[in-house]
Amino acid sequence: MPHSQSADAILRLAIQVEEEGALFYRKLAGLARNPAVKETLLSLAEDELRHQKDLAQIANSFSSDGQAVSFPVNVIGMMKNSTETLKRMMKGAQPMDADVLTLGQAFNIAINNEKSAIRVYTDLANIFTPDLAVVLKKIIEEEKGHLDKLVRIKNFRLS
Repeated sequence: MPHSQSADAILRLAIQVEEEGALFYRKLAGLARNPAVKETLLSLAEDELRHQKDLAQIANSFSSDGQAVSFPVNVIGMMKNSTETLKRMMKGAQPMDADVLTLGQAFNIAINNEKSAIRVYTDLANIFTPDLAVVLKKIIEEEKGHLDKLVRIKNFRLS
């Protein structure tokens, strides 16, 4: 059953997810022992902050007039869950540096969040004007790059 959700609400949550993602990557970078991994994670954090600004620009420029987007899943619920999961991991309910398994879990969360962002942003790009869609498509490509980097780091870290 498709879920119809407000484009404005999705954009507002996307801005929050990007902010939480930046904080999360900084936390992981602080735990990284490998300088190249640390540098990559800090770069991802900077990208997420730029995405946050780009999404805010889109939200300010986009007049949806209550326009809804239909998704096969509850995107707003999924995005809220993403931000809550990131916040819980950063509060250290389980310290991320306790062992490899916990770091693996942290990377799995980051990987799943990047996959979710790609799906949501791809669907949103279809309702935007071409100039706004271009900005979102750039974010999508960067998120795909993040996904690739995270998978490589996780595989390197856990091998």
